[in-house]
Amino acid sequence: QRITGAWYVPTYASADTAAPSLNLNLLNSNLAFYFANGPGSRHNWGLYILCVGLAGLFLLMPKAQSVTPGLSRRRLVVSALTLWAVPTLFFLTHIVPIAYYPVPAIFGTALFVSFAAFMIETATNADSPHADSAWPRSVRWGFLLLALLPGLVTLERASLISAVDPNLTEQTYPDLSIPAELAERRAWVWSEGLSGTIWYYANKPAFKYGWSDAPTRAAAYRLAFERQEPQYLIQDRPNIEPLLTEISNLGGVLEKRGVLDGYPYYLIRWPESGPQRRWAR
Repeated sequence: QRITGAWYVPTYASADTAAPSLNLNLLNSNLAFYFANGPGSRHNWGLYILCVGLAGLFLLMPKAQSVTPGLSRRRLVVSALTLWAVPTLFFLTHIVPIAYYPVPAIFGTALFVSFAAFMIETATNADSPHADSAWPRSVRWGFLLLALLPGLVTLERASLISAVDPNLTEQTYPDLSIPAELAERRAWVWSEGLSGTIWYYANKPAFKYGWSDAPTRAAAYRLAFERQEPQYLIQDRPNIEPLLTEISNLGGVLEKRGVLDGYPYYLIRWPESGPQRRWAR
């Protein structure tokens, strides 16, 4: 509420809070992003392996157990599909595609199916769980392997990571230091990708102001200027580049001061009268 003026107003940009869109170009782009070779498809292996494991689970179940009390095959499939499909369909119609958006749906579906497998197992006759199965014992072992495949693949991926480097730890940047002028309490820092980095290493807020609109940015420039506090801009994302022109149009001059994590940053010098009361469109 302190940031936006009301508790129900989001801090995200208008694109992130926009209603779903059925634009065909957007749908095709998002389909490629999440299910073809886009960054959003990198986690789909879990979904595909889950389908194989679910098929193995169904084949392993005896025919008489096709309807487990409270949980039939059809109900399990429909429930799992709904759990995965609802958020997935939303993100296919969402203007902003992000690679990790599908992960909660995939994880939630896998967890749901895992709990369902336990329920099926507990409902099976303990004395002769597969007595009425039409499948030979050797074939049922194959189905069991399919049902266990998701867990085996997960273990294999984890062991592969540790085998590459037994001493593998979280990647950090111990030598990364935030310039004193950026970390100074009175400094205003306009950024995008490094806003979290600056907070992590220096407990210094940096504002992702590229998500705002031009009038809001003009008001922020004016506020910092009237407080006589320095303003810095870090050119750490492509969408920052148009804002360099915007600052110039408002009368500002960008003085390059250094580099942070490979990205140049600038001190904004305004004329004596401050930012002009207009903005680039």
